[in-house]
Amino acid sequence: MVYSAGIWPVFMVIFTRYCMANPNESNKFCCFPCLLMNKYHPFLLAFLFSILGGMRIDMWMGLGAGLIIENYAWIDSKLTPS
Repeated sequence: MVYSAGIWPVFMVIFTRYCMANPNESNKFCCFPCLLMNKYHPFLLAFLFSILGGMRIDMWMGLGAGLIIENYAWIDSKLTPS
């Protein structure tokens, strides 16, 4: 079992929130020449690191935390009176 190591979970939270701010835009993923929608970037990055370095639960937890924070921010903005 691999425990949390370093700042990668925090990076995943920040990266997920950055990508989910504009989920329908397309950008290149790292050095790959194909375009990918922003909403798939964090999942692909966590999957790639899981393949290369073994199952990293901290990466997936950072991804989940970023998604939860982003969704609660969206819900909070909808619930405030205008």
